[in-house]
Amino acid sequence: MSIEINNINVSGGRSRDPAGAGSAADKGRQSADSTRADAQAGEVKFSEDAQALQRVQANIEALDSFDAKRVDAIRSAISNGEYPIDNNKLAEKFLQLEALL
Repeated sequence: MSIEINNINVSGGRSRDPAGAGSAADKGRQSADSTRADAQAGEVKFSEDAQALQRVQANIEALDSFDAKRVDAIRSAISNGEYPIDNNKLAEKFLQLEALL
C-alpha cells in the first residue's frame, strides 16, 4: 500500500495518474491551496447568506428604533410627577399579566 503526498508516493516515484486529472484528495488540496492564496492576498469572500445578513443588519442600524426626544419628555414628566396614569388601565394590565402566570 502506498501513500501519496503531493503526487509522490512513498517509494519515491510519481503516482499513477497518466491523464494528470488528479484524485479527489488532490482536487481538495488544490481548492484549499487556492483558498489559502486568496486569504494571504487579503481577499475575503462572503457567502450570499452572509452578504444578505450584512444588508439586513445595515438596514436595521439605519432605522430609528425610538424617539429620543419623546423618551426624554416622558422621563422628565415621570420624575416631576406630571405623567398621567390611568389607574383602571394599569389594573387591567396587571390582571392580564396575572392570568399569564
